[in-house]
Amino acid sequence: MNILENLTILYVEDDEFTREEITEFLEFEVKKIISAENGQEGLEKFKQNKIDIVITDINMPIMNGLEMAKEIKKISPNTPIIVTSAYSDSDYVIKAIEIGISRYVLKPIDVDELLTMIAKSAKELVFDETLEVHNEYIRFLIDTNPAFMLVLTNKEMEHINTKFLEFLGYENTEDFLKEHKKNENFKLIIEMIEEIMKNKKGNYLTINKNGLKEKFLVQYREFPKMDKNIFIFSKLTKEDKLKIFLEKIKSHCPDKIKQEIEDIL
Repeated sequence: MNILENLTILYVEDDEFTREEITEFLEFEVKKIISAENGQEGLEKFKQNKIDIVITDINMPIMNGLEMAKEIKKISPNTPIIVTSAYSDSDYVIKAIEIGISRYVLKPIDVDELLTMIAKSAKELVFDETLEVHNEYIRFLIDTNPAFMLVLTNKEMEHINTKFLEFLGYENTEDFLKEHKKNENFKLIIEMIEEIMKNKKGNYLTINKNGLKEKFLVQYREFPKMDKNIFIFSKLTKEDKLKIFLEKIKSHCPDKIKQEIEDIL
């Protein structure tokens, strides 16, 4: 399937001849092309329609292309924006980079180059959508898991599952992270995470809730290609607690009893 045929594009250009020429060309390549003659009109049409990609000139009356792009990025940070301009002034480039624009087509516009830029932006959109669906699927699996779980991305806490949040007394991960300094368990959890990531092995963590202490077995798995780390906190069973107890007393027992404990373990 042509990657362009399902796209809705907003094209903003104040020069009437250029606007009509490019609009007519793109009508045969994409699903829908919406045009505007200045940044203010373009911004309003962006708000009124579901736009996949924005193509804009820079120097326009009322509101220029970069001002419009900045407002669009506030509304939809991931929307690709392609700039068309006769200017090669470094000031424009720096401002565009600051806004989050990385694709340019110099005037007079080469339609083949413009299509290449649109296709690259479309592929990024497909990738981002696929990644978001994948992440939603992972979050669903994590949130429906009866064990306590948390996910780190690039070593930053990204998500704590529903069961763990309920136990800690929070409705969502954002609230927990905002108030973590008030939570006595947060420091213990972070220290445990750092220790596990350093030693690459599981350990035990005691969490205090309403004056009652509960002990958890912490399991850890690293996914380097995704820059993710997943931690699972499982409540200890009676058998787990017995195992911990036997491990503690083993070093203080005679050799014969040590062997019996080893056989039990």
